[in-house]
Amino acid sequence: MATAYELASTFNAYTDPKWIKKNITDLRFTNRPLWEAAATKGTLKLESPSGHEWRVRLAYGKTDNTKPFNDDTDLLTDKNGQPIKRQESGTYAKGQYCYYSNAIILGMIEDELEQKGDTQLESIVDDEVGKVRDDMYNTMYQSLFGTGVLTQSSTQLKTLTSFGDMLRSGVASGTMDTYEGIDRSGVFSDDPADSQGPWTTNQWWMPTVGAATGTTDLIWELKQWIKHAKDRNKGVKFSVIFANEDMLKVLNDMQQAKMAILMPWKPTDMDIVWGAEFAINGVPVVQDDSIPDNTFWGLAFNTFKLADIMPFHLSPWEAQQHYTKIYSTLQWGGQLISDNVGGNGVFTYTPGA
Repeated sequence: MATAYELASTFNAYTDPKWIKKNITDLRFTNRPLWEAAATKGTLKLESPSGHEWRVRLAYGKTDNTKPFNDDTDLLTDKNGQPIKRQESGTYAKGQYCYYSNAIILGMIEDELEQKGDTQLESIVDDEVGKVRDDMYNTMYQSLFGTGVLTQSSTQLKTLTSFGDMLRSGVASGTMDTYEGIDRSGVFSDDPADSQGPWTTNQWWMPTVGAATGTTDLIWELKQWIKHAKDRNKGVKFSVIFANEDMLKVLNDMQQAKMAILMPWKPTDMDIVWGAEFAINGVPVVQDDSIPDNTFWGLAFNTFKLADIMPFHLSPWEAQQHYTKIYSTLQWGGQLISDNVGGNGVFTYTPGA
């Protein structure tokens, strides 16, 4: 009969990169569409990611390489052609990676082996690894919606930055004045004639916001919201719009009552084949019940990435407690990173007449 120590070596096959890729990294959760968008479609490229920090050059919508020799601007302009001052922004966003770890502990290994044999014991390990994998995915998925620890401290580790963080706009002072190290306090202005201009409060680093009250102008305002975000993302539209079941029912009821004509979603070869029944301005509207009530989230894949600094892997199995238990950890390290928050957006619907 094999000892737990010997089994620990046997189970190291589960730490093989090919096994990890097949059973963990490549696993796609069809009922978690936001995860699929973040993990498989985010296309942002990093500049030399290393260590415990990331650094990425920002996209402002327009780059102007012509400037006076002594000009204090940073060769960059906002979407209205106004200069962004060097001392107010900088050209890079930077932050810290976060790390997830989940323990897998199997006890009384010799008894299990004696009762069930090698094959059944391997099945037990498969099940345990799968449960831990699912726990980690669920935890990370929920993190994508919330607001976690944004700045690492001696008492709290940096958590996965969320789309919820990214899509908060015009926040009150003291709530979250910075995102990825850049001040973005203030109220977003989409008016080119605004004498204050986005460059005074880094409004270019805020999401594109939209709103409608009641169904009368809902579709029109959604189309305007999509257009404004496209303008702020160098002509690239949202890749997908997410909303929960109740919000999609509002649109469906409008369609049924002939209050709106919503075109069916027809994916191309490059698209994720979402379970979307219709699209607005060619952007699929996808159900995800974790999205807040009366809210649409619009995401452009080219503006963000779930970057791996430590791809999913299992640590080597070790024997513990007089060889009666074996132990491993599933680990991942990375961060959700954006270089152009304005290419994404949040739309708020207020029920009413």
